[in-house]
Amino acid sequence: MDAPNFHQATIKEKGNGLIRIKGNAQNLNIILYIFIAFGIFGGFFLGFVSPDASQTQYDRIEIGLVSFVSFTIFAFFVRFIFLPPVLWLLRGKNYYKLWWNDFTFDGKTVISGKFSINVSDIGLIEPCVKKFSSDASDWYYAQVMDPRGSEIGRVMIVREDLSMMVAYLSDLFGVSYDENIMEKFWSNN
Repeated sequence: MDAPNFHQATIKEKGNGLIRIKGNAQNLNIILYIFIAFGIFGGFFLGFVSPDASQTQYDRIEIGLVSFVSFTIFAFFVRFIFLPPVLWLLRGKNYYKLWWNDFTFDGKTVISGKFSINVSDIGLIEPCVKKFSSDASDWYYAQVMDPRGSEIGRVMIVREDLSMMVAYLSDLFGVSYDENIMEKFWSNN
């Protein structure tokens, strides 16, 4: 089965039938990139657009480089020192039991973090959205349900990938895919 071309989700076949699926694929390195970009822009504005006429060109370059290095060091701290323990704490809770944003599937078992779910426990995949009243972006996800209709997992996804992910997971897990559910979902959202 060929994986569709997702906008942000990634699917990797690792051999021996093992497939790794990353939903929203919100890479933690994006934090690093954002702070480095702030460092570049901040360094430019602090160093080169300074109105102080008494500063030499060398002083301006030094101020720009110091602000760039400061933002970069802070970005590395957040990404590699602060976030890993937070994610480790989430792993200890039931976070990975419900949120399958990075999981593997070997044809029989879904493994998300330290939790594993047998494919026979999956009965339906549906599209879902969690709407927020504020200006925050809505959360779109493929809801994985057991045969009784209880939610057992969510694959967070960007809006553009939702229909493809629901169809792909339905095909992958061998559950029926109902296009009427997708049409009804998009007509309401």
